[in-house]
Amino acid sequence: MKTAANPKLFSSKIRVLVKALAVTCAANFLGSSLPASADVLSPFNAKYTVERGSLTLGNAYFSLSSWNGTPGCHVYHGNAEPRAILRLIVGDIIDDSYFCTDKDGTIQPQQFTHVEEGDAEDSHVLKFDWKAGKVTYIGDKARDGVAKLDLPKGAVDPFSLHMAARLWLNKEHKPGATIQRNFAIVDEDEIKHYTLAAQPGGVVKTPFGSFDTVKVDRTDNPDKHLTLWVAPKLDYLPIRVESQKRDDPIIRMTIDSLSGALRDAAKRK
Repeated sequence: MKTAANPKLFSSKIRVLVKALAVTCAANFLGSSLPASADVLSPFNAKYTVERGSLTLGNAYFSLSSWNGTPGCHVYHGNAEPRAILRLIVGDIIDDSYFCTDKDGTIQPQQFTHVEEGDAEDSHVLKFDWKAGKVTYIGDKARDGVAKLDLPKGAVDPFSLHMAARLWLNKEHKPGATIQRNFAIVDEDEIKHYTLAAQPGGVVKTPFGSFDTVKVDRTDNPDKHLTLWVAPKLDYLPIRVESQKRDDPIIRMTIDSLSGALRDAAKRK
């Protein structure tokens, strides 16, 4: 049985939660365009606490900022930090997605990097070539360290997906409504598809405050339970994420703090 001190446990569970922040969208969305929202893509810094059952594993930090000042281009950064002895065993987990929006507001990833300290096998880079319709995986899981994949229209990396999903909800969700969509994700050296359903989630209390929420559940895999509570007031930023594989303890991530233009915009609503 795995324990919280297992060197792979914190790493794998954080990666699940990082991907879980992706409230995924529909197959018909893949061929459509999303108008960018100034508030949704406003810069922010957010801190979350990560727990497994009653045990606190560490913290996760997420930030969105401009990419070299280029209009319509952004850097989405994530850093998971295990606590105490786990940090000596596992080390930090760092993700960076560099993406731009086209003239229609559709997100197009340019590069994604995933780094796990002390775990070269899971560390990798994705490079997107939209003109050629290809994405290149660079990492130890590919023969000779490099693999090229056909790039589906509208596909995203596991991180820029978070922003595309918030744009989708900002455009499509209506109070009290239930909606369902799929999304294509370039996940390491393969293309995956998720299906999630969004519905009213009620009020959720966090250390950062209480929020009316939309509850989003992954529905395509009965063995992997994934639930997000996102706050419309924060332009659908997730404030709580829960993941559970079969009968394992629930892995939970809860927002502790938020700063930046996104919070300032929320205060004006």
